[in-house]
Amino acid sequence: MCSCGFAVEEIKFVAKEQSIDLIIMGTQGTGNLTEKLIGSNTTSLMREIKSPLLAIDKHIRFREIKKIVLACDYTEVDKKSIFDPLKEFIHSCKSHLYVLNVVPELEVVPSVEKAVEGIKLNCLLDDVDHSFHCLEKEDIVGGINDFVVQYKMDMVVLIPHKRSIIKNIFHRSATRHMAFHTSVPLLVIHE
Repeated sequence: MCSCGFAVEEIKFVAKEQSIDLIIMGTQGTGNLTEKLIGSNTTSLMREIKSPLLAIDKHIRFREIKKIVLACDYTEVDKKSIFDPLKEFIHSCKSHLYVLNVVPELEVVPSVEKAVEGIKLNCLLDDVDHSFHCLEKEDIVGGINDFVVQYKMDMVVLIPHKRSIIKNIFHRSATRHMAFHTSVPLLVIHE
């Protein structure tokens, strides 16, 4: 299929018309100024598309996907349908899922809300091979990247949170930042 128009709009149209299950896009990485001011087609789609999107940097070499890290802050994990595409992917690749929570300061005793959300998530993932991990680091993206390198991850999965327009203006998106700074494929699944 060939289409004339703006890439993001055309991909959104085709994804909706054809009920696309997964969009795969190549990325080129970029400098910080471009990242902050312009972004890219891939990061624009990450914000706007409902289909899962797999972003692969041009420098990444293919290898089997056996270790997948899900960066998760344990919020809104009760939406089972969010995890269905991820679970299908894990089963098809026979992978292990590492659920990672990067926090600025480790809690000796987690809050009741966080513990409950962790239990919900554990139940949602009961049919996939998984483990939970917590890392103390102020910079979330840096923490995820450290984990990827240290444990030789093959893929990162992010589930971006929906925010209001005002919050989007002032909030630096970890998903967008991760798209520019990951050394492994990045799968984005929307709430």
